[in-house]
Amino acid sequence: MRIERGDTQEDLSHRAGLTVAAFARIERGHANPTWTTVRRIAAALEVSLAALGEAVERSKSRP
Repeated sequence: MRIERGDTQEDLSHRAGLTVAAFARIERGHANPTWTTVRRIAAALEVSLAALGEAVERSKSRP
């Protein structure tokens, strides 16, 4: 979703109130964010939690 919107990790991490390093770990699947963090990322993307969850599931099914 971030890439489709044309956002950098830095753009989105700042809007979500995260460090770039923390956001990068989450995006790569190397960290499990809290629900608070997930809500902040969804808000930064301006999408619902359901839409974010669906996007995550779609990305998992890609080879």
